[in-house]
Amino acid sequence: MWDRAHPSQPLSLADLIRVSYSKIGNRTENNTSFSLPVSSPDIPDSLPMPFYLDGWNRRQLPHAQALWDFHEALARPALLLALPSASTSRSPADTFFDEECDRLIAGKPLRIIPEAVSKQALAACEAEELPRALLVEQVSAARVWAGPARFPDDRAVNDFMEQWVCPHARLLAHLAGISGSWQRNYIDELAHGFFWTGRLMALKRDVAEGRFFIPETDLVQHSVSHNQLLEGRVDESMKRLLWKQTIRAKNAFALAEPLALELPRRKAGAFKRWWLGALEVLHEIRRREYDVWTRPITLSVRSRIQVRIQARFGRTTFRSRG
Repeated sequence: MWDRAHPSQPLSLADLIRVSYSKIGNRTENNTSFSLPVSSPDIPDSLPMPFYLDGWNRRQLPHAQALWDFHEALARPALLLALPSASTSRSPADTFFDEECDRLIAGKPLRIIPEAVSKQALAACEAEELPRALLVEQVSAARVWAGPARFPDDRAVNDFMEQWVCPHARLLAHLAGISGSWQRNYIDELAHGFFWTGRLMALKRDVAEGRFFIPETDLVQHSVSHNQLLEGRVDESMKRLLWKQTIRAKNAFALAEPLALELPRRKAGAFKRWWLGALEVLHEIRRREYDVWTRPITLSVRSRIQVRIQARFGRTTFRSRG
């Protein structure tokens, strides 16, 4: 990113942060559906945020939103993509993110996101006695999100999820009263399922911004190149590749299903709506023959209604403890 008045002079870090804040738009008022707000006809601005609005009581709701706002702010590309690459050992970006982690450990607002967002997330952790370390892990992982990001194999991308989406999911689970060691695997698998579903929905944008979350081993196995992902050329090899990613998500959701049994009725209802809704998104991707480039992945009004009806009245294996 360059200053228009001085094309040959890069912006300072302070300037990058200021410009980034000016570009952060207003959040949509309702993120409970799977219809995506878009800034252009083909690239989604943001993805649905599970449990941002539903499933919480009045005391918990603003804290859940503060945790989500923190996670979403870390993923804003306006600043992250303008930072020096984090791929070089001890690069300026590495040093910057290390300093940000130290600031958060000390309870200080971050520079990488709006100060109010930092303060609200820290306040939520204090009010609900949530582990602040789970916020720190996300900040550390943001250096990878900044890109360029490529993962040689399943283990590498799983390690990233362990720092990026799993801590966020665990914070929300803590807020919901789910913090037992035996429940952690369910929480992490749910985070994995939403992560892979979201990455398929945002695949066009991710690769355009240098983030290739599909492991390199999968690309080699299915003979799909980075250029083909950038071009969005869907052939049989691409279909097999993306089918495998949908299976990753479905398997994760299947492993997370027992979590519904651990939740009180109100939160279990929200869980079922998001769980079933995400599966419907994966079905929609399959119905489109894995073309996630031509237009954003959204669910029709009819599909969203069916999800809600199934979550409310459908015969499932879920049982609430009341």
